[in-house]
Amino acid sequence: MQGPYQSTKIKAHIVNGFTAGDKGGNPAGVVLDADNFDEKDMLQIA
Repeated sequence: MQGPYQSTKIKAHIVNGFTAGDKGGNPAGVVLDADNFDEKDMLQIA
């Protein structure tokens, strides 16, 4: 990640958990390939 006045594109997916179909459930944001993010980066994304 970069400083507070710079931006980095991060691809996030929204998935619905706890549902049997394609509607309802609890939406959650998921970022793939986040192995290189430290705790500070992850908190900024959240």
